Amino acid sequence: MVDFLGPLIGIAEHVPGLASKAFARRVNRALASLMYWSDGTIQPLQRMSSGNGSQADLDEIAHRLRTSQREVEKAAIFLRSNRHRIAAAFGAGMAHRVDAAVESKMGTNQVRDMLRFMVEGHDYSAHAGECGLREVHCVNAIIKEIEIRPL
Repeated sequence: MVDFLGPLIGIAEHVPGLASKAFARRVNRALASLMYWSDGTIQPLQRMSSGNGSQADLDEIAHRLRTSQREVEKAAIFLRSNRHRIAAAFGAGMAHRVDAAVESKMGTNQVRDMLRFMVEGHDYSAHAGECGLREVHCVNAIIKEIEIRPL
């Protein structure tokens, strides 16, 4: 039932007035894909940071990284390839903040890489959990500061 909405949103982007709203929704959806959610990576990191971590927590993080990889990459590609359009529609400062959010999530040696190293090193120590949790909250804070609304 929802499959038909994608093409309709694409068409709506070419209708004056609807274009900026449809594009804003797509940008916001992509940004939401970059966030870390409480029922995902945050819970195992919280257990680890409190000293109650286990290999099961690392397995859960590894599973989340694997299952979200395609969606996160797709969102990052969309946001990076549309940075000039984001700047034109919502301002250059907003485009810069969106770019910073993508970089903090997907850039070299950023949070996803750090979580992968944690998993590969079997490090579920409280220190690793605290570091991971701090970085995840930083990424979420960057994304939460972005409010995409049509100009």
